Amino acid sequence: MLLFILSVFFLAPLTLARGSGQQRAKVLFLTNSERGQSSVHLATAHTLLCDYSDAIDVHFATFDELAPVVAQVSRQASSDADRRITFHPVRGSPYKKSIYDRGAHLETARHGTGVWGAERLFWLIQVGLIPWTGAEYIEIANNIRAIVEEVQPDLAVIDTFYSPAVDAVEAAMGNGSHVMLSPNDLKDLLAAVHPHVGALWKYPVVGSGFPYPLPWYLIPANIYICLRMGYAISSGPAIKEFKSYLRSQNYSIHEPMFHFVHPAVPMLVASSLEIEYPMSVPKQVSPVGPIFMALESAEKEDPDLVAWLARAPTVLIILGSHTTYDEHDATEMIRAIRMVLDRNDQVQVLWKLKIPDDGSKSARKEDVDALLVTGRVRIESWFKADPASLLATGHIVAYVNHGGANSYFEAMGPRTGVPQVALAMWADCYDHATRVEWLGIGVWGNRQAAPYWTGEEASQAILKVISDSSYAEKAKTLVKPKEQQGRYVAARKIAEWAEANRNRRLDALGADAHGAEQQIPIQMGSKRTASDEL
Repeated sequence: MLLFILSVFFLAPLTLARGSGQQRAKVLFLTNSERGQSSVHLATAHTLLCDYSDAIDVHFATFDELAPVVAQVSRQASSDADRRITFHPVRGSPYKKSIYDRGAHLETARHGTGVWGAERLFWLIQVGLIPWTGAEYIEIANNIRAIVEEVQPDLAVIDTFYSPAVDAVEAAMGNGSHVMLSPNDLKDLLAAVHPHVGALWKYPVVGSGFPYPLPWYLIPANIYICLRMGYAISSGPAIKEFKSYLRSQNYSIHEPMFHFVHPAVPMLVASSLEIEYPMSVPKQVSPVGPIFMALESAEKEDPDLVAWLARAPTVLIILGSHTTYDEHDATEMIRAIRMVLDRNDQVQVLWKLKIPDDGSKSARKEDVDALLVTGRVRIESWFKADPASLLATGHIVAYVNHGGANSYFEAMGPRTGVPQVALAMWADCYDHATRVEWLGIGVWGNRQAAPYWTGEEASQAILKVISDSSYAEKAKTLVKPKEQQGRYVAARKIAEWAEANRNRRLDALGADAHGAEQQIPIQMGSKRTASDEL
């Protein structure tokens, strides 16, 4: 009896702590606010809240402009006010604003393929990796560190391109207490660790538009672009200036600075081996499958639009969240749409048309009116429903996109398996354009005109994927059951890691009730230093 009383006295506080709402494991998502990077984090946070709310408290830190989206995702996931995502605004200049301030906008970011096209990419990749000045970067990192110290998460989940967050978490929590969650391709994330320096000769370098398998005669050009890109990333003028400022402020810099894979840090990648080129993957990297925003059905979000889609097989045209149409772009797209309608009288077209914010000329009103009067075209500047939700209606027969990672993966969502036409304009968009052809799930629709498009080439590509059923059949073979979809797999792993951290911490507190609470890493490993090499 005495033993029973003693065990109740000592163990009850620990048992109650684990079961109480105050002791749910805390997960902190850290990402840029642009949808291209944040969508995988939003979708995974939504799934954590839906499926693990009794065990996990979800926190989200990014720039303030994403706050309304986080709130919407939170409401969609839970009607319980006590089970919402806690938002933490990060002070500083958002990624998109910073990159625009440095001159990278739609027209300057566009580049052609091959060696000559890559010249602009070398500049773009420097700006893209670090869009902030040294002073802005330090401000953001310090602010994130304050958030981390306030939240005291059991696990931080960080966007691969949010490098100030990596610095802040490692400074506040130590290496091993975070995981990376990336929307990008395995090929590029693993470029530094491909066996036998495969990035040089085996895989088409990002932005080149080169095919896979890489023909022998393109290997020299591939090597040249790789080496030039490596120099731009490590020692380009913008990067050198940035590093110089950080050193002048005694800010610790990890070298090599842009290696995304580290042995002690798990990485979840929103891709799968079935849709990547054949490659070996390090054990700490988990390709969980495509992750995309399809949190509510299109029928619920926009029943009127779904009713319109149900009238006929539909071609959906969305060229990403950053793409606006100047007059030339709009005119050529209108020509493409008219050619599709003229040559196939069974389909209709839904087009997301964004005009430039600066008031410059876009689509001519008379051209737009001529399309609308057919009754077979609907044009919107924004959709209430997520693109993946529209694709899941079953009414979309071709998805015309810019080849961005989110668009590429959205077409492989549940109940979708939609063939794609890629109108690529820059960087990894060219990789996805070549990959849809390699996989047999689509066509590169502007191979000749890139980084622009013509009505003739784009319409031919659209008509090809509509008329040839093999594209849709192959696309459907890549669709996985719901429980194997990326956001469910990622949420399950994150919940397990976070709870393991929390339980180990509680065990430590139980062993020494008067000791200081300590952060227990999910995977033990020495703290990364400047001398570490992969």
